[in-house]
Amino acid sequence: MITEIQHETVIILDFGSQYTQLIARRVREAGVYCEILPFNTPIERIAARQPKGLILSGSPSSVYQDGAPRPDSKLLQSLKSPLLGICYGLQILAFDMGGEVKASPNREFGYARLKVVDKNSLLFKELPPEMDVWMSHGDQMTSMPDGFRLTALTDDALNAIEDSDRGIYGVQFHPEVAHTPLGAQVIRNFLFAICKCRGDWSPKAVIEEQVSRIREEVGETGRVVCGLSGGVDSTVAAALVHQAIGERQTCLFVDNGLLRDGEFELTLALLRQQMKLNIAGVRDGEHFLTL
Repeated sequence: MITEIQHETVIILDFGSQYTQLIARRVREAGVYCEILPFNTPIERIAARQPKGLILSGSPSSVYQDGAPRPDSKLLQSLKSPLLGICYGLQILAFDMGGEVKASPNREFGYARLKVVDKNSLLFKELPPEMDVWMSHGDQMTSMPDGFRLTALTDDALNAIEDSDRGIYGVQFHPEVAHTPLGAQVIRNFLFAICKCRGDWSPKAVIEEQVSRIREEVGETGRVVCGLSGGVDSTVAAALVHQAIGERQTCLFVDNGLLRDGEFELTLALLRQQMKLNIAGVRDGEHFLTL
């Protein structure tokens, strides 16, 4: 039986933002494992992952329009972990919980000066009272839902709100982009000060876990045959198996007729000499090349 290692998980619900992958990157850079799921993922599937926190991404949509993307209707009622809404994520929270969202008289795109008005907010812990943030929205929240308090604003908009008793936070700006210089700290505050994550995940840990799983599955005497295309996926798989069991893996690199002139020989030599793979090249279905 293969041992399954469980990491703390943060779930990102994707509402179609161009920045969703950046949110995931910032979370993973902080040492926390995360998964991106569609915005309408059933609450049962989310709960099964036992997330330490949830993040709602931005979106090009408007929350008040018919057909606007919405999360599972039971999400807020079933919420058992802190939630952070970013841009559209803030607006969907505000709108669905009784606040008001309208088209902005002046669409904000670009830098804005954020003023923190609640110094006790954990989301802005150890951050200055004013900072540059990146805005990209055509709508804005004009009134907060009951139970929320304002934590930050810009000259043009209410910009951050929270209900710390229920663990619900929202920001209109984009902390995930490089144009918000202190945005990574905002995300870290959500992960560590609010969600109480440990930060026990890293790419290195993933490699070590996968190598251990491969050894466990193959056993002490098993052998593996690996087909290589020369692309990223199969090469990474071969590298992991090689790290786990060494020469007990045999790789086959097939010239499929779609490679450039000389690319077959060059790639074969690279895989053998640089990665030290036990590899044979196959051309025309029968000839094994040794370089």
